[in-house]
Amino acid sequence: MGVVYEAEELASGRRVALKILPAELSASGEALERFRREARFAAAISDTHCVFVYGAHEVEGSPAISMELCGSETLEDRIRAREPVPIRTAVGWMIEVLDGLEAAHRAGVLHRDVKPSNCFLGPDGRVKIGDFGLARTLERDVHLTQSGAFLGSPLYASPEQVRGREIDLRSDLYSCGATLSALLTGTPPFSGQNLGEVLARILSESPPKPRSIRPEIPRALERVVLRAMAKDPRRRFRDHAGFRAALQGFVSEAPPGNMGWRFVASVIDLAAGVGIYMVLAIGLWFASARSGHFSELPSAAFALSGYAGVFLVLALCEGCFGATFGKWLMGQRVVAVSTGHRSFPRAALRAGVFMSPFVLVQALRPALLLATWTSPYIPFVIPFLIVLAFLATLRRRNGYRAVHELASGTRVIQVPPVFARRLRPATASSRRPEPEMGLPGTVGTCQVEGVIGRTPLGPLMRGRDPGLGRTVWIQAYVESPGPALDHARRSLARVGRLRWLHSHTEQGVRYEVFEDPGGAGFSDMIRAGLDWPQTYRFLLALAEELSEGNPASSGFAGRGVCLEQLWIDRTGNLRVLDEPIGSGPFRSVPPLEFLGETARTMCLGSGATGLPPDLPHHAEGTMRRICGLGDLFGSVDAAHSALAALSSRPTALARRIRVTQIAAATIASTLTLFFMVTAWLVTVSNANQSKHQARLHRLLRSDFSSAVLQDGGPEDAEDRRARLTLISYYSQPWASKADAGAQIEGREIMDEALRLVPHPTTAEVRVAAERLAPRVRAGGLALEDIYEDAPNLRGPLGRSLVAWVALSMVLAFLLRGGLSLRLFGMDIRDRRGERASRLRCAGRALILGSPLVAFVLALALLPTSSGSVLAPLALALMAVFGLGLVWSVWSPTRGPHDLIAGTRLVPR
Repeated sequence: MGVVYEAEELASGRRVALKILPAELSASGEALERFRREARFAAAISDTHCVFVYGAHEVEGSPAISMELCGSETLEDRIRAREPVPIRTAVGWMIEVLDGLEAAHRAGVLHRDVKPSNCFLGPDGRVKIGDFGLARTLERDVHLTQSGAFLGSPLYASPEQVRGREIDLRSDLYSCGATLSALLTGTPPFSGQNLGEVLARILSESPPKPRSIRPEIPRALERVVLRAMAKDPRRRFRDHAGFRAALQGFVSEAPPGNMGWRFVASVIDLAAGVGIYMVLAIGLWFASARSGHFSELPSAAFALSGYAGVFLVLALCEGCFGATFGKWLMGQRVVAVSTGHRSFPRAALRAGVFMSPFVLVQALRPALLLATWTSPYIPFVIPFLIVLAFLATLRRRNGYRAVHELASGTRVIQVPPVFARRLRPATASSRRPEPEMGLPGTVGTCQVEGVIGRTPLGPLMRGRDPGLGRTVWIQAYVESPGPALDHARRSLARVGRLRWLHSHTEQGVRYEVFEDPGGAGFSDMIRAGLDWPQTYRFLLALAEELSEGNPASSGFAGRGVCLEQLWIDRTGNLRVLDEPIGSGPFRSVPPLEFLGETARTMCLGSGATGLPPDLPHHAEGTMRRICGLGDLFGSVDAAHSALAALSSRPTALARRIRVTQIAAATIASTLTLFFMVTAWLVTVSNANQSKHQARLHRLLRSDFSSAVLQDGGPEDAEDRRARLTLISYYSQPWASKADAGAQIEGREIMDEALRLVPHPTTAEVRVAAERLAPRVRAGGLALEDIYEDAPNLRGPLGRSLVAWVALSMVLAFLLRGGLSLRLFGMDIRDRRGERASRLRCAGRALILGSPLVAFVLALALLPTSSGSVLAPLALALMAVFGLGLVWSVWSPTRGPHDLIAGTRLVPR
């Protein structure tokens, strides 16, 4: 489609790549339209990973495009060199290509011709994607020779593109996978003697496995490549971000697993392991009971079966998926040290070494019980002591590897946890140009549309370049013409600065033309409000741009910067303008001071001295130093390094981790309340059991009628039935047992009572007791000696609930929020953005438990017989907690109790 020259702009001295359509193709309307379309498509994209178009020109009657000069080498040249590309380098290049394609897709451009020859290597080793002008047909792009040399685009085209069907971004992802396969193996995935053979193989054959050509390629990377090249688009990655995330682990060595999150993952896995142990043990019990050999099965078999189940789960989860549920949730992955990827044999060895103390102690349990005079619980404690000994080898220098990891050649690495929220671009509606009298109609070939704003140098206008169909910014140098922009500024190509396009002088006024970033001024974003993820994103970009070691700073250290120079473009990126926009006066300060001023403005507005209320705990120290609330950083470089170190930590609470924390806290609270209530009930039951047995013995006495009722006359039929009713009531727990303390005659009476009144109701028992009450008193006994109402359970229940609320307040006071918040990496802040005090945390726990306290007070005020009121109260209590749970899930950072207490949850 053209010839590309390295050229120099005579006016600016900038070196560019100049693509000229040959004269023989200029006469073709189709070729000319395709050439213009390529220019328009590429001009719509502004990203560091895409070749940037500076302008459209005409050279000796032929159309031409001036583009960013990226260097003369492409990825195709590396493939043709027949030298193996390092795996990490190849994956890093593909990630940069994906970044460029994602930026193009945001601009509404689908490349449709991703291949190694369109990926350019710059002098700095970075890759840029170019050539956005592919037509819908493939014939013109095929360069076929009889020797079967390089064929061109069809080698990397997707099956649906070959068939001529409608395509989407997944077609580009297929081409990226094919390009990565070629980089890894040194040869395109499909080849042939002619075009028909190549296309037939693309449509009918599965992509070859890269490991069959280069065995050192990790299996996990091979799976990523094959997924990207799946023939069915639905089986490929959904978008560029998914493909990039799958490749990220192959370009850099992941840090060791965070020890706090690793502990939380272990607790979650331990709970799951106990559940698996119980399920397998109960299943084995049922199986042995049905076989009739349960008595012959030793108890150790239950433990060993549970250990075997836990071993299988660990080996399968960590070997096949790289993580158990707890590790997956907390961003932990088990990988082999040698390859950096999961390995089933090593995961199985790791699980076996870890479980060996439990199995060994269980096998030696009989000998341990016979050999020791200590508690029988010692055999259960020994394995956990050995596991603690395993942790003695944890050192920073060995990547915090325990004994079972050293023995198996594995390590635990840290990846972003599932609850780490991805940074969201903050966008603002683009500022519209305002018409103004006295503006030129055109500047060079650009049509002026209006004024974006005023600068100290003159009006900043927006215009349209009809040749490329894009809008541009035009800075008029009216007030202070000054010298032209230097060569460094004109060649600047960074996302944080506007790209310079060209200059034009007309009627003594110099005009500098820049790309149009869209978006709005930084002050507009401040008025709309910023959360911490957006604040962090802007601060990181600004610190990188102001860094003294950054060539893009271009004079900032000498003249300072002001807030009116900050701009947020249409994609949410922060740009630093050359001149401030506004009416002034402008307060320019040195870069380090400006970084702190910007941080304070984003946190709480101009002149504020506080911290944002949603600031994570781990970022507080850095933000205090930047905002001037602590020791200041020595340079912008130091501040940028500190901000960059926060990128691997969560910026905000995600709904998934909040749901998990709420579920864990609810389950733990329910179990705690259950055990408390059970303990109270057992205490009450044990206290009344002896009374029940004594009453039963009195009622079973053979001389009951003469000894007890002698003063009230003989026992008639009604008295006997009343006594049998009470006997049946007290005999229920021992209905199937022989009472050694009762005489034969008494046993017969108990059997008769159970036969005549098998299941007496509470009302029947009360009526029977009232029937015998006068005669019992006449016999010298109190009514309580033969009957007492069922114990009142409201007392134990109320005491349990109050004890739970008190325990929650104590834990909240000691741990600043509670155990579940600490385990799941959450912290609490107050309205001022400061870390909440212990008393406030305890008050928050009291507010959370206040419905329980109200329920207990209602129990105490209700009469004993108000069972009809107790059920509605319990339903109301559950409804209140249910609404609170729904609210907390809908608003993870501020539940109803947080609103009342004036607190907010943030990442720890």
